[in-house]
Amino acid sequence: MDLSKKRIDATLVFLVRGEGEEREVLLAKKVRKLIVDCPNGFGGSINKRETPRACAVRELRKESGLVAMKKDLEFVGVMTFHNQREGGSEFVVRVYIFILKKWRGRFKLKKDEMADAKWYKVSIQKMPFAKMAPSDIFWIPLIFAGKKIKGQVLHGPGQKTLLRTPEIKVVKYLSDIG
Repeated sequence: MDLSKKRIDATLVFLVRGEGEEREVLLAKKVRKLIVDCPNGFGGSINKRETPRACAVRELRKESGLVAMKKDLEFVGVMTFHNQREGGSEFVVRVYIFILKKWRGRFKLKKDEMADAKWYKVSIQKMPFAKMAPSDIFWIPLIFAGKKIKGQVLHGPGQKTLLRTPEIKVVKYLSDIG
């Protein structure tokens, strides 16, 4: 796979409530584009001249109706997903990942983006990993364990298959991304 193809930058926000064993994460199924019908956090593509934090705030509001402050987004990782389209062409998506514990507003899913939102206990046994993107089981438990991560994933079409085991590194620090 040629990994030098055009890169898209995007964000992913996981809304978390509660503490300890009562901690829950809100996941909703993606309706279009990648990982359709897979539970995931909220996010999308970063516009030109937009920081990852600004994009995360904008996309969260667009998809859920909820309002976040940039300062409340905890930056927990950067994952680079190398993807194939059905026709065989390739593209790369670099995703800036955040955890959000404080927001305001009334939750209302934008139905053409996300569906079936549900709160899940934050645990390997309780989260719907069997229904999520196949790489999620490798990195999501790390961020919910308080780790900062950087990683690379090679997916097949629609991000429904893994072409090899993801490469995930736990890092001490992540550079500020605005």
